[in-house]
Amino acid sequence: MKKFKNIEIILPLCLFSFLLISIICIKSSSYILPSVYENLHIKQLSWYFIGGFLYFVTRVIGNEKIYKVSSYIYFISCFLLFLVLFIGKDINGSKAWISLGNISFQPSELAKIGIILEISKILNKYNYKKKKTLKSEFILILKVFLVVLLPSILVFLEPDTGAVISYFLIGMIMLFISGLKLRWFVLLFSIITLCVFIFIYIYNTKALINSLNSSLFYRIDRILKWKENSGMQLENSLIAIGSSGIWGHGRMNTPLYFPEPYTDFIFAVYASNYGLFGSILLILVLLIFDIKIITVGLNAKKNIDKYIISGIISLIIFYQIQNISMTIGLLPITGVPLPFISYGGSSLIIYMILIAIVMNIRSKQKT
Repeated sequence: MKKFKNIEIILPLCLFSFLLISIICIKSSSYILPSVYENLHIKQLSWYFIGGFLYFVTRVIGNEKIYKVSSYIYFISCFLLFLVLFIGKDINGSKAWISLGNISFQPSELAKIGIILEISKILNKYNYKKKKTLKSEFILILKVFLVVLLPSILVFLEPDTGAVISYFLIGMIMLFISGLKLRWFVLLFSIITLCVFIFIYIYNTKALINSLNSSLFYRIDRILKWKENSGMQLENSLIAIGSSGIWGHGRMNTPLYFPEPYTDFIFAVYASNYGLFGSILLILVLLIFDIKIITVGLNAKKNIDKYIISGIISLIIFYQIQNISMTIGLLPITGVPLPFISYGGSSLIIYMILIAIVMNIRSKQKT
C-alpha cells in the first residue's frame, strides 16, 4: 500500500491548484465582461469554502450511511428536476436553476450523485446473484436505463444537452465495469448507430421540422452542423488561443470577447493568458488528478466502491474532454463547464462531495 500513500497528498494538491487557476481565470474573464461580473472570482472562492465544508461533512458521515440513502438522493433529485420546469429561473434560455433568495441551485448537478449511487446499488445487488442468465442481464440493462432515462428526460426539457449525454455515458461505463457481456454493448452500439442514421434521415425532412417547430431541432442543428456554423463564440475562442503562442498574452490579458468566458469557455481564457506551456501544464495536472482517482478504484475492496469510482471518473473525464475540445473546435459546443475550474456553485459543491466519497473509499484501503 506504500505506493498509494501519495494519493492523500496529491489529490488535495490538485484541488488547491484548481482553486488558484479557477480564481485567476474568472478574475481575468471579468476584464472582458460588464462591471456587474467583476466580483465573480470572490463568489467562486466562497463556493470553494462551502464545497470544502461539505467535503469534510461527507468524510465524517462516511460512505456506508450515504449508500443507505442513495435511493432518497436519486428521487429527491428527480423531484427537483420536475419542480424546476415550473418554478425554475430562466438563464440564457435554460430553465435549470431553483432560486433561494440570492442563491441559485442546479438540480441537474445533484442528479449526478443520485444516478451514480443508484446504479451502483443495482449493479452491486446483481453481482451477488449466483446464476446470471440472458434474461437477468437484460433486466439489469433495463433497470439502469430507466434510472438514467427519468432525469435525462427532465433535464432535456430544461434544456441541458451536455448533462443528458453525461448521464447516459455514466450508465454505459458503469455497466461495462460491472462485467456485463460484450454482446450487449455491440447490440447497444448497433441500435444507437441505426437510430442516428434514421434520425438524420428524418431530420432532413423539412416538413417534419416545420410541423414540430421545437427548440429540439435548434440543438440538433447545433450538433450536426457545428463545423459549418461555428459562430462568433468559437471563432473568437480559437483566435484567442491561437494567438497566445508558447507563453500566452499574460495574466489578466484576454484579447477577445466571447460569451460565457467564466463558465463554458474558461479554458480559452486560461490558454490565451498562459499559452501552450500553461495549457500543457494544466492538462498534466488534470491527468494526474484523474489517474489518482482511477488508482483508488482499481484498489477498492468492494464492488460497489469500484462502481462508484467508475461513475465519478467517467463523469469528470467526459466534462474535461468535452469542455476543452469544444473551445478548440474539436467537438460541438454543448454548454459543458470544466470541472473545478469553471464558475458555478452547484457543480463545484457536487464535485467536492464526489471527491470526498473517493477519499472515503481510499481510507478503507489502509485497513
